[in-house]
Amino acid sequence: MLYLGINKKNKIKVMKKVKKLEKEIEGLREEITTLHTESRLEIEDHLQATYFKGLPLTRVSNSDFEDFTFELRKEGYNHPQEICRVRLSKSDYRKNLDQIGLNYYSTSEVSDWEINRLVIIGKVAQVVKDNKESILNSVKTIPSKNLKKISNLRSQIWGLENEIDSIKKEKYRLDRKNSLNLLFSEGIEFDDDERSKGCAVRNDHYVRNVKKIKFLNWTNDNKKSLSVEITTSYPSVFKDKDNGIDDRTEVYNKVRLFNLDHFINCKTQQLEKELV
Repeated sequence: MLYLGINKKNKIKVMKKVKKLEKEIEGLREEITTLHTESRLEIEDHLQATYFKGLPLTRVSNSDFEDFTFELRKEGYNHPQEICRVRLSKSDYRKNLDQIGLNYYSTSEVSDWEINRLVIIGKVAQVVKDNKESILNSVKTIPSKNLKKISNLRSQIWGLENEIDSIKKEKYRLDRKNSLNLLFSEGIEFDDDERSKGCAVRNDHYVRNVKKIKFLNWTNDNKKSLSVEITTSYPSVFKDKDNGIDDRTEVYNKVRLFNLDHFINCKTQQLEKELV
């Protein structure tokens, strides 16, 4: 078993294992990004050479390949300005890309650059009109050679993520079991700044200012309720009381375990801090 409970050695072992798996996932995601980039660049080169030769095609969107952006440098601007965008879409989410359209903006600007922009938009629109099916087919077929590789990489990522999830769940289960055992044997005590913690011991009774709590015994076979000993700390009504604090200890029966979960978590956190 990978994780046997809370101790420094086991904690380090688990952290190293999880980090190793996360590193593997990071590497696989980088491979997927590389394959997407490879497909994108191939699509860009193909579209530029085959359909939009001489037109300012700047980029294709990275992962879905649904946008082709056309840009042109404008005098007085540091960066190229977008002219228009060809957008591919689906008529139904169950289908492949089967629609193609042109997105562009209109202005009232009077300039040679604006006239040139409109001319280029017209040329792009003509290419789209004449080659719709062919463009859609290119965007579908060019990335296909990498799809199986990407699918395999994603399967590996899911497997590693499931392994990490299993490790964390097992760690949580065993840490909780360990903390629960310690709450039965020694309980947990809180500092003054933590004294506001409390719990519902019955539907109509909530105990506040818990200084210490100790689990005594299970009160049913399914271990969903138990008896607990709770020490509370309140300002004393008696002036001569030491430090003006009055501690009271009472036993409560049949307290639901889910009402005590935060004490189990506190014990786990307390043990984790001791290992730092």
